[in-house]
Amino acid sequence: MSSENILKSMMPTKLQLRPQTILEALADLKDPQTQEQLIKTDRIADIIIAGSRINITLSVFEDELDTYEGTRLDIDRLVKALPEAQQAKVFVIMTAHKKADNNPSDNPIFRGRFELSEIKNIVAIASGKGGVGKSTTTVNLAYALKDMGVRVGILDADIYGPSIPKMFDISQKPEVDEDKHMIPVEKDGIQLMSMGFLVEEDTPVIWRGPIVQKAIQQFLSQVRWFNIDVLLVDMPPGTGDIQLTLVRKAHIKGAVIVSTPQDIALIDAKKAIGMFQKVEVPLLGVIENMSYFNCPHCAGRSDIFSHGGAHKTADDLGVPFLAEVPLELDIREMTDTGQQEKLVRNLGLGFPYRQAATSLLNQLQKDHDVAA
Repeated sequence: MSSENILKSMMPTKLQLRPQTILEALADLKDPQTQEQLIKTDRIADIIIAGSRINITLSVFEDELDTYEGTRLDIDRLVKALPEAQQAKVFVIMTAHKKADNNPSDNPIFRGRFELSEIKNIVAIASGKGGVGKSTTTVNLAYALKDMGVRVGILDADIYGPSIPKMFDISQKPEVDEDKHMIPVEKDGIQLMSMGFLVEEDTPVIWRGPIVQKAIQQFLSQVRWFNIDVLLVDMPPGTGDIQLTLVRKAHIKGAVIVSTPQDIALIDAKKAIGMFQKVEVPLLGVIENMSYFNCPHCAGRSDIFSHGGAHKTADDLGVPFLAEVPLELDIREMTDTGQQEKLVRNLGLGFPYRQAATSLLNQLQKDHDVAA
């Protein structure tokens, strides 16, 4: 087998299965305590289908684990029996919530699922290392999608170095509703959430892994997103706790990798690609940023960081190459000064972002999960 075919064989298999099909398969199961139809309770907290993996969360209190063990096994058996799940890896896990001393509705089990029902697609924008222009790419990709009629949101998941507030020139804090859910900050019709809205710009976030994981979970479960076709997640560089928490807690439809073309950046980009493959998140494409430089004085082209490395990596992996974005002073200045809408509509400067957005949208529309 050629190296190219080996790489392609590593790509996750996409299941032709929807959560509704699973719920229908579980329709006859009864809650062992109340004898209600299980799918009409809040016990099934999550159904996540990513690549060839199916994760189902059965929400119970810690003193109910033995009571619901048989139910867990029944769910596992019924899902594995589905024709569409024959090639799937099925994982049914039970939570172990502690009971609150006050109102029962304060317990996680009664809150239902993460507040993600208003989001049709979650797409991670990732890189293996910092400094490759991932946040700039995320913002301009969001504007390009919005210009195509897509309802867009951005979750800035870089807890330690949030960039989104600066790029949108926003310093306000999000409002909180009566249920203590944060309302996303909105600009130009794009919904936004970032740690940068919650701390002062020059205040460092000095947190260890467990606290960071909790913060990410709160961004998923306690933010009142509204009617979003595509939520772009601006990921931090690397392959650490934040990435794994997002993969486990949110149904990420796929990942876009941003890299500059030189070998040292591609080494780290391949690590990010490898991580998403291991957790079976589909790769939606690769964007080569700072691909080349056109001199504004002599119009000569310089491949400052080499050229085409990200494109070759995408070809080797058999994933779409979405766009090559040049190193342009105008792109930097327009992004920094809040002119992203003007940028993506510029015939020349905005072309790579519109190209990437079109390819991404076409892939998502194949699942009929994006409004036309």
